[in-house]
Amino acid sequence: MVGKVRDFIGAVRAEFKRVSWPSRRQLLVSSSLVLFVTFLLAAYLGIVDYIILKVINFMLR
Repeated sequence: MVGKVRDFIGAVRAEFKRVSWPSRRQLLVSSSLVLFVTFLLAAYLGIVDYIILKVINFMLR
């Protein structure tokens, strides 16, 4: 059991060495883009939800 765990950890370390890690700048740009799109989508959905709520309230009166 211990041997299998040791082999697994060794394989994980070897795989991590082959990964192409992004630079700090690439990471910041990508994260900023994801946050911007998330907030943009949240604002859009909030506006659409508000409009639908108003339409439904108008129809129910």
